[in-house]
Amino acid sequence: MDGRRGPARLAAGLIGLIAWGAVLAQLLLALETGVEKGTPPWMVAWNLFSYFTILSNSLVGLVTLHYALAQSDPRSDWKAGREAHWLAGSGMLAATALYIIVVGIIYQTILASQNNVTGFAKLVDTMLHGFVPIAYPLWWLAYGRSDRLRWWQALVWLEFPAIYCLYTLVRGDYLGRYPYPFIDVTKLGYETVGMNIAGLVMLFLLGAGIVIGIDNLLPRRNASY
Repeated sequence: MDGRRGPARLAAGLIGLIAWGAVLAQLLLALETGVEKGTPPWMVAWNLFSYFTILSNSLVGLVTLHYALAQSDPRSDWKAGREAHWLAGSGMLAATALYIIVVGIIYQTILASQNNVTGFAKLVDTMLHGFVPIAYPLWWLAYGRSDRLRWWQALVWLEFPAIYCLYTLVRGDYLGRYPYPFIDVTKLGYETVGMNIAGLVMLFLLGAGIVIGIDNLLPRRNASY
């Protein structure tokens, strides 16, 4: 047995439980507030899962808990001619790191000053925007890298945020509400929002380049289960 298998799986399991725990806690807090306002529970859940933060933390939970609970290394299965699980691919693990890093950067630079939550809500907020965006990339650096990343993968990783932005604009046009102020068409207009989205694309591309560059510069280590 690889000596790193135990620590890697333990750390992945801990991060996954915290990520999903924080998402669940945020949902319960949102439901409590929604009930007071008379908002249907399904709408509360829909609103919450329309935040990129929640989607990214949920993805972190998926990939880390899959890593922690997998009975064998999917890469070994692939080498033996069997299909590897899509959650275990080196590209997926790296893309997840990119998404959650961007969550942390945008929150700390743009949104943190506008969020005045306290108490338990503050703890949940710290887990979603602070702990997970730091812990998961560190875990990926230590244990999640195996197959060397390619530069063209940066374009593939843009699919998720691009679809998210399109979905947000369509949903916002229908409901008249947007999850983030910098993509609020009702207040900023399409021209400004378009420029903000272009800036987000550049941020994701820059981040992807940094992630791939770091992966290629650091010594190769096989991820273990």
